[in-house]
Amino acid sequence: MISTVVEVMPLTAAEKQRRYRQRLKEKDSEAVKEKERQRWHRRKTAGKVKGINDLTPREQRSKRRQWQQWNKRRAAERRLRNDAMLVARDSDDMQNVMDVDLDETPTSSYISSTSQTLSRQALRGRKEKRKDRSSAYRKIASLEAEILRLKRTSCRYRQQASRAKKKKTKAGITFRR
Repeated sequence: MISTVVEVMPLTAAEKQRRYRQRLKEKDSEAVKEKERQRWHRRKTAGKVKGINDLTPREQRSKRRQWQQWNKRRAAERRLRNDAMLVARDSDDMQNVMDVDLDETPTSSYISSTSQTLSRQALRGRKEKRKDRSSAYRKIASLEAEILRLKRTSCRYRQQASRAKKKKTKAGITFRR
């Protein structure tokens, strides 16, 4: 009789975590939620966590922008998982749907690249900066041209004065008395 040995791959950290969370959900999810609520309130009273109203307007904008990015990513992951479920429903492969690594999907890389796009204010600031810089370059060029013109004029007058002085000395007129 031939016995076959089947090697089972060790679980990845993500799989372990997924199974652990599933066990928590199956146990007493209300107790876990209540414990997390109490922990949050303790941290809030200790001042480790700030509410949105406790932040400065600039920090509020930053925090809301962060929330917006998180929500976009979560929605994209949800869409991706739903698409994978539709495909899996057709192929009866539901286990592969749960093993989708969302960090390696094109959607999450797309989100991370688009989250680095500039805001409307930043674009306007850059536009104004370019405008100011180009006007400064134009002004510098015109002032340099003016300096060159004035140098030529002063050089011309200096030469004329020098020639007039030589002409008077040759004629015998001296400026000494």
